[in-house]
Amino acid sequence: MKLYIKDSKDINFSRFLIFDELGNIRYRVSIEYTSLAAKLDVYDTNNKRIAKIRKRDIMSFTTYTVSCKKGKIKVIGKLTGEDPGFYINGINWYLNGCAPWHNFDIINVDKSIVMTHCMKWSQFGSNYELKINEEDKELLCVCISLCIDTLLVNLEKTKAVAPLRNQEAARTSY
Repeated sequence: MKLYIKDSKDINFSRFLIFDELGNIRYRVSIEYTSLAAKLDVYDTNNKRIAKIRKRDIMSFTTYTVSCKKGKIKVIGKLTGEDPGFYINGINWYLNGCAPWHNFDIINVDKSIVMTHCMKWSQFGSNYELKINEEDKELLCVCISLCIDTLLVNLEKTKAVAPLRNQEAARTSY
């Protein structure tokens, strides 16, 4: 199945909207920033909170704690070195691909692809497309994508990732 994460720019309730392939809203995401952290809450179509994500910055790491009925995991962003690295604790999944370009896969320990994430242009405009291979993992995949995309967008705003993209383009151009 495919889902699309769209930045709604709505400051009242929904910061992100997640659509299915038919354009139906599946989830709404609110974000509240504090001086030390950020709170993301994921709501279903009945406005019931079904997942919560809490962000904390600790030195050169950003940690997102994801809690939902499927369990509790952590998505850790390491911000040192040339490229930000992302790790998932609490489940046997890992990232493969280029997260700074919003183009990566989530891989299970058995090497099967759980989800593919990429930046796309669709009928909803510019957004992130998630191809999730197992329906029961949908909510965790959405939450992991929200963690990574939120951190990368914040880094791009501070121009921390832009030089990385320029370096990558210079390495691959002829």
